[in-house]
Amino acid sequence: DRRARARSTRRDATMPRDDARDVPALPASASEGVARREWTASGAAADALPYVDATPGGDWRARVDQAVAEEMRRMKSKGRDHLDALAPSGDDGLERRAGRMVADELARVASGRSMVIPDTMRYRLDPPPRSERESAEAWEKAIENARAQLEHQATRRANLELALKYAPAAWRARNAWGDAAVKAYEEELARVRTEVNELNVMRKLQQESAAKEISALEREWYATTRKCAAIEGAIADLEAELATK
Repeated sequence: DRRARARSTRRDATMPRDDARDVPALPASASEGVARREWTASGAAADALPYVDATPGGDWRARVDQAVAEEMRRMKSKGRDHLDALAPSGDDGLERRAGRMVADELARVASGRSMVIPDTMRYRLDPPPRSERESAEAWEKAIENARAQLEHQATRRANLELALKYAPAAWRARNAWGDAAVKAYEEELARVRTEVNELNVMRKLQQESAAKEISALEREWYATTRKCAAIEGAIADLEAELATK
């Protein structure tokens, strides 16, 4: 009847919710700037944001895992196979980016074939075979090969002399450039981390301020609901009393 419904409403309104919680607020004397400096200086985990929404009660993680598993069962591709449905990066793929040589080498490794031994004959100073020792053409080829080897050794010697003269300064300049690049990247990283930390601190302050207001409104709502339930219960009692007369 109406009296029973009023009592039930009054009882529900006075019972606290399971997910209601009191969010700790800043002291009244602490300003936003002071709090930001304190959090930044203390190194606290500012990215652990105290969202107003409370953690669901009960075995909520099991329900979430069940929902994820159900969604994965409905997917056409399962596990890691979902990457196969993605389009390739380009028409030629590896050949376009790294060249035909790298593609051939990867194909060789995939097929299990052994590596081809490089030809070192042109780096040797072998005389003509015994069967061609009487051939002037064979000796001319051997002499041309020796001249090529001599020129190669002369080029290597010139490169080593140039490296001995200029390489130290070039390497020092290269190292200085690398140090400057690393320093610039470290400064950029520190700047980005500072911006992220300040943003998280600002969000933390905004959420704690909103939590205080929401908590006050929630308490006001419960108080008003209890008054409405009490009034409705009193009305039901008066109606029942009048009905008995």
